[in-house]
Amino acid sequence: MATGYRHIDLDERIEIEQHRENQWSLRKIAADLGRSPSTLSREIRRNHWRASNENASYRPYRDPALRTDEATPVQYRAARAQRRADARAVKSLEVV
Repeated sequence: MATGYRHIDLDERIEIEQHRENQWSLRKIAADLGRSPSTLSREIRRNHWRASNENASYRPYRDPALRTDEATPVQYRAARAQRRADARAVKSLEVV
């Protein structure tokens, strides 16, 4: 029987951030946290961030035909991810 769904909390997000900085694979992080790799993939995709020297929201253009590395590496920050998740939760409760 399934154990039920539970949201990713700040402590898990901090662990994800630390493991990503240590260049752990997504599957290894998932096994460590007892989560599905697809859950972590969605979490990182929803809450990733591209830093820039000029502006945090700046994302340089990279021509896909060049097939080179990403222009700005993707980062995952636990505090930022938690703020975004909290904002989505509040927004989902708003009455239209």
